[in-house]
Amino acid sequence: MKKKLLFLLLGLVYILSVAGLLMLHVQLIVGRAERRMAMLEILLLLVPVVVFCVCWARGTWIPEEKQPAEPHEPDTGCADIDMAETAERFYRMVDDDGLSEREKEVAWLIYRGFTNRQIAEELFIAETTVKKHVTHIFEKTNVTGRKELKEKWHHKGK
Repeated sequence: MKKKLLFLLLGLVYILSVAGLLMLHVQLIVGRAERRMAMLEILLLLVPVVVFCVCWARGTWIPEEKQPAEPHEPDTGCADIDMAETAERFYRMVDDDGLSEREKEVAWLIYRGFTNRQIAEELFIAETTVKKHVTHIFEKTNVTGRKELKEKWHHKGK
């Protein structure tokens, strides 16, 4: 957002400074027809200002930041079982790990390959809260990372 705002301000400063210089030059023009022509040029300068502001508001002229790839579904060996059944099996599998209900929700999203940011967006919680849940999950399951956690649950589910 800061980058977009900086581009907006720089663009507006440039366009307004050019318009200001044109206004100064209009004052120096003696003839009535020449003044009208200069005023028309100033009005034409407003077209890029409007286009610039519309493009900025839509964010179409600034390349989007790379969006994280959609999380992939892990190969659970059950391609014909739908997601609800897989989730139900997963929740039954982690019942004996001593996780709270929220930690189970976070654990399910970890198992599905979500990042902390994606988990935060999915559950409408802060990313720092997700990090705390992930830490608690690791402690309660005696693992040191996501990969180890997924492997443990994958083997446990077999």
